Amino acid sequence: MSRGLTTAQAQAAIAAHRQILPLVELYFNSGTLLLALGPWDYTSQSGTYIHTGPLAYVKPASESATSQQGLEIGMTGLDPAIVELATTENYRGKLGRLLKGYIAPDSNSPIGEPVPWFIGRMKSMTITEDNASASVAVILEHYEVELSRAAPMRYNDADQQRLFAGDTGCQYAADTANKIVIWPSREAQGG
Repeated sequence: MSRGLTTAQAQAAIAAHRQILPLVELYFNSGTLLLALGPWDYTSQSGTYIHTGPLAYVKPASESATSQQGLEIGMTGLDPAIVELATTENYRGKLGRLLKGYIAPDSNSPIGEPVPWFIGRMKSMTITEDNASASVAVILEHYEVELSRAAPMRYNDADQQRLFAGDTGCQYAADTANKIVIWPSREAQGG
């Protein structure tokens, strides 16, 4: 699909030998972590995406049947500073994006700006360490999942009393929800 691509990116997408580099943006309170899931760095106007090495993957996350499908992004051979960030930073609910970076096959130079492919929120982060290396697996939950969750508050008297004790503004909300109103009534029509 070529929607949102530049002409050069669209031509690269249909070329016989095409190179696409998955790029990851993880937004933390202390800043944005830009990672390239491949063997080399990728520089664009957004910044420089640091390579994570060839041992990286992107796959659908296994979730329950009633939830939206998410992504699992795994990276190995990371800089110790990145692993420390992953262990100390509060990540739950923070934005994460997966982008496609198009690369010219003859020069390995970026073609245009990266194109967003998946936008979600960080749900979990698993860190595995041994003496030689560390790997991090991040599960991103699609941002549309929030639309299917139940609202945390209802328009009823209990929630209103919890927020504003003594307020009677929602006292009859439950009674009016099931009331059948016929308009105009016979009384209004004069008969």
